[in-house]
Amino acid sequence: MYSFYKFLEELYLNTKIPFIVVLDDKKFVLSDFDNCDKVSLEFEVNGKKGKIITQKEYESCTSLLRYLIENKIKEVSNNKEKLIRKALNGVTIDKNIIHKELGFLKGDFYIINVYLASNLQEGLELVNECYGNKNIVSILKEDNIVIIGALEDVDDHVNSIRDSIDSNLYVKCYISYMKLNNINEIKEAYEINMSKINLAIKYDLDEVIYGERDLLFETLVDSIDEDLKMKMYEDFGLGFSKLDREMIKTIETFFKCGLNISDASKELYVHRNTLIYRLDKIQKCTSYDIRNFNEAVIFKIAFLIWRGKEISK
Repeated sequence: MYSFYKFLEELYLNTKIPFIVVLDDKKFVLSDFDNCDKVSLEFEVNGKKGKIITQKEYESCTSLLRYLIENKIKEVSNNKEKLIRKALNGVTIDKNIIHKELGFLKGDFYIINVYLASNLQEGLELVNECYGNKNIVSILKEDNIVIIGALEDVDDHVNSIRDSIDSNLYVKCYISYMKLNNINEIKEAYEINMSKINLAIKYDLDEVIYGERDLLFETLVDSIDEDLKMKMYEDFGLGFSKLDREMIKTIETFFKCGLNISDASKELYVHRNTLIYRLDKIQKCTSYDIRNFNEAVIFKIAFLIWRGKEISK
């Protein structure tokens, strides 16, 4: 924003046209003309809405001002995107350049990966519409929309992104996010986010939003030696293959609710006794009672491995 203000100052000094620009809820006052008749011209560029205000006698100049200001906004936006792409590719960005071009990232900020199997460009346009007046950068990288910005309540933001994609594009998305305070760490953060999304796809996880502390269990399971995975798959495969979709949903929900029968029955909209009946049935098919913590841990590891193998067939 600093470079944009310097541009406006130079524009005023070179043209001698008094004007005020309102952009992103910020007002840039280049001349004081409170007691004069005014005209205004609204504009929109890169999802950002703004307004140019000048004296009535300079009304014929507003289109020229709009043209110059819109081009500068596009240039500033392109510079931000180029720097973010460099950082994502592991290029170290100088602190002075960060301060000048990416000042909105000088404190804590978030990197958010949004994975879509299709409609990627439409997804990016949707994100830009949602954040038109916010200081964020959103770009495409591989099969991801990458969003970088200083967000106050990241949980609200990621849930809003998921809901917007669900209701407008009707495609499944996976979202992973991480908090940072150094732009030169975003390459590693991007890769960590992507690894979580890859795990979620590999094991067809029910949840689609992952923070920094999520999927630690799945990461550990995925690191198990392949020979041991195959042995567990063969040992448990017969029992798991007897479970229908309703039983699998019951297992997922029971684990999600921390092995709490009351919470799981509410989540499944079934009577407590119905859930107990299903858990008994699961025990009969697999020989494991997932109401018992120790057995539940072994069961969950084996179930995750079995599911990953079945999906990869």
